[in-house]
Amino acid sequence: MKCSGFLAFLVLTSCLFLSAHAASSEEGEVVMRAAVMPSLDARDMKSLAAQANKTICGARLGCSNCTDDDSCVWCESDNLCKNGTWYGPDGEIIKGCSDWRWKQCKVNGKAVFWSAVGIAALIVLLVLVGGACCCYCCCCRRKTYQRYYDVEDLRAKEREERRREGEARRNAMYDKYGTPEERARMQLDEYNRKSYYSPVTGQ
Repeated sequence: MKCSGFLAFLVLTSCLFLSAHAASSEEGEVVMRAAVMPSLDARDMKSLAAQANKTICGARLGCSNCTDDDSCVWCESDNLCKNGTWYGPDGEIIKGCSDWRWKQCKVNGKAVFWSAVGIAALIVLLVLVGGACCCYCCCCRRKTYQRYYDVEDLRAKEREERRREGEARRNAMYDKYGTPEERARMQLDEYNRKSYYSPVTGQ
């Protein structure tokens, strides 16, 4: 009985603490709902958290107070704190707030965002153009080398044809007159034969 009374006292104290916290903050409402309705799934908890965060951003006053939260964006043109992030207020990227601040109060976040988008697009364009130029240069160089190799192959074929023609002419001359060694041997034999049969003159 004493243990049951002590547990009931702890539960009552916890409920009072949660009630006091809920009265002082909007986030406490989410905690109270989670404590009272433990059957909520993760999707419901996320939805409740988003609603509480949106309410918190809407309750903030002043740019510095608004931009302290990463999920809040200060809209300078409307003088309101809205739910958003680095790309601007939620659902108002193209239209809506024309001058918003995120994490700072000096520079127009919309101008920074679109400048970053433009710079990123320029970098991508430069990369694409550079890649296209590299591909074009490689193709041109390959074609130049190919033409050079084709010319060299043609010259080599012409040299081979001329060599074969020269060999054919030499072989024809060898067949008709003999090789230089054969002609030299024939001349030597003819000289020896003439020397052998020539009369010897004595003194």
